Amino acid sequence: IMKKLILLIVTVSVTIFLQAEVTKTIYSKSGTLFSKMTGTELATVTDLILSGTIDARDFVTIRDKMSRVKRIDLSNAYISYYSGINGTTPFDIQYPANAIPVNAFINNNYVPKTSLVTIILPNSVTSIGVCAFYGCKGLISLRLPKSVTTIGDGAFQGCSGLTGKLIIPDSVISVKNCAFQGCKSLTGVSIPNSVTSIGDQAFGACSGLTGLTIPHSVTSIGNNAFAVCTGLTNLSIPNSVTSIGTQAFWGCFGLTSIYANSILPINLNSSQNVFSNVIKTTCTLYVPNGSKKYYSVSNQWQDFTNTVEMPATSSTVNNSNMNSLYLLTDSGLKELDICSQGYN
Repeated sequence: IMKKLILLIVTVSVTIFLQAEVTKTIYSKSGTLFSKMTGTELATVTDLILSGTIDARDFVTIRDKMSRVKRIDLSNAYISYYSGINGTTPFDIQYPANAIPVNAFINNNYVPKTSLVTIILPNSVTSIGVCAFYGCKGLISLRLPKSVTTIGDGAFQGCSGLTGKLIIPDSVISVKNCAFQGCKSLTGVSIPNSVTSIGDQAFGACSGLTGLTIPHSVTSIGNNAFAVCTGLTNLSIPNSVTSIGTQAFWGCFGLTSIYANSILPINLNSSQNVFSNVIKTTCTLYVPNGSKKYYSVSNQWQDFTNTVEMPATSSTVNNSNMNSLYLLTDSGLKELDICSQGYN
């Protein structure tokens, strides 16, 4: 009985130890994080606070060696340049300074860091690498610093736990392909006036989004950009947009209103099924005053049963627009299957 009791006590103690929240604060020098931690710390730390300098090698330590890390604070860290084979990919490549590395939190076997819950990025970060947070479904909190100018392909793809409203800094020019695809828990997104293009599947399957205003700086919306955003109820397309890709709003069956602000409808002849599976008998298409006659005979726009002209004071048209009709693999940079799939 005594042996069983001792075994039970040991088992409970180990369980409590493994479940405990452990914080580690480290002042680091680029490439030395692994050497500054014991094996026990690597296995048990849940909260990591880093200052000093780090590089792609240190991201490998966090990604591959720290199995329980949940919260990472890099607010006082500087990401330095690194070149070599010991970074976040198995290749001899260059990792720029001030950048969250390519594949930062998805390993070479394509296994994402699902334990990650929150991360505070340095204010000096200018870019988020390709597939940096791909598949980090445990990530629930994200604030992009105002210094960020580039968000790479698939950077936050599959981060299904991200909640609330995403604010994209006004320093970002384009939202790349699949950047936020599958972030189904996002309820809103603020796209700044600096963005000129929205890439293929950039927000595909973000089913939690309820409303969307595309800024007047945007000129192109990519293929499947907002496909299967089933929670969208209203959509505003500015008169700056001159091209909308195939299946851009496919499967957005929750839409009840679309505001198309171009006097002449955007030419959709080269883009198939832009509004496929949008319920066109219940979704009202609002167009500029005097434009209904153009929309009623234009490819795909004419499919809407209810087309209503907006009063001149409500229309945001601009007469100047009247003429407007990865993961890294052994074989190199490869587009992920989830990003290349269609929505048929």
